[in-house]
Amino acid sequence: MNQKNFFIIISDFRKRHSTSTILLELADNISIKLNKKHVVLILFVDFSKAFDCVNHNILCKKLENYFFFDRSAVSLINNYFSCRSQFVSLGGINSEILFVHCGVPQGSLLGPLLFSLYINDLPLVLADSHCRLYADDAQFFISGPVSKINSLIAKLNDDLDGILFWSKRNCLKLNQNKTKAMVISSQNIELDCLPKIKMNNHTIHFVDKIKNLGLFFNNRGTWITHIQHITKKVYFLLRKLWKISSYLEEWIKRKIVVALIMPHFTYCDVVFGSMSVGELDCLKSVFNSCTRFVTNRRKFDHISDVSKNILGFTLENFLNFRSIIFIKKIMLQLVPSYLSDKLQMGRSTRNVNITIPRHSSKQRHLSFFVKIPTLWNSLPIYIKSENNLKNI
Repeated sequence: MNQKNFFIIISDFRKRHSTSTILLELADNISIKLNKKHVVLILFVDFSKAFDCVNHNILCKKLENYFFFDRSAVSLINNYFSCRSQFVSLGGINSEILFVHCGVPQGSLLGPLLFSLYINDLPLVLADSHCRLYADDAQFFISGPVSKINSLIAKLNDDLDGILFWSKRNCLKLNQNKTKAMVISSQNIELDCLPKIKMNNHTIHFVDKIKNLGLFFNNRGTWITHIQHITKKVYFLLRKLWKISSYLEEWIKRKIVVALIMPHFTYCDVVFGSMSVGELDCLKSVFNSCTRFVTNRRKFDHISDVSKNILGFTLENFLNFRSIIFIKKIMLQLVPSYLSDKLQMGRSTRNVNITIPRHSSKQRHLSFFVKIPTLWNSLPIYIKSENNLKNI
């Protein structure tokens, strides 16, 4: 087993694992590389209809030979796939029945798990790249000094050949048009001067931003692109809600905002919480519009007296509170080990302090594993010693 990628292989559809945990791990690795003034090359690979292309025979062989399922279990799963059919019914008219010879049943409990087992050995074909897998979302990245970027691209191309070979052997097809590459660097890099990344003689295009498991990454390693996405979504919803605002009482509007709008602020907030002051100001501005909607204030009215009406906190304190809870979960090992391994406790068990990683860049200073431990260390000891999350 390739130990370098082992924890990545099993990072989806498991207890205590989520998109937030794997994205936080990826974002932290990127910030570490940028702190060293390295460049990060990421390849975002897209599989065409991945769940529908799983070969049943190959899957059963992997379950028996790779995961050591006993033959009765493999036979049971093989029977689970056998004699499946599908048809379309519209207006009382049914299409011809077709038998399903490949794929895992989508919407089923077993489907995602079986697909994860099927794709589990993909990272083993990599020679130099690191892999992050979450179901059929796959990212491969490599990093190093900017001066060696041509060599890094050559290594990424070699690994891409391995990925293509694995895909053909496992009856999966890579979508060349949806597969994208990104160069993340704190320095300006002329992309047109770089060697091409090729997939079956098809050039993979470099992009400045990309949506990765619902979170927008950009080529600077900042979160302004995701903040702009949140802003667009929230203002769209508020424009719709303002039309019925006069018919709703304040407590109802508060519930609507919490239920419909706050999920845009809180999805993966521990990841993009490492935003700059300017990015935070943008987020505060759109949240202030939510407050004005709830309290029926006009566009330029002051809202300092009602800034806590929605959450009981200001937005900044609310996000910090959620990050404090998350870092406590890491300390209690309620998250994957690839996050808990990043925390180093101080020598004194009495103070319950976290050792702050050494860093030199402002961007690394704002990252989760630097910013939140600093905030944690400033808390009173009685809070840091509390192991019941409900009491924090």
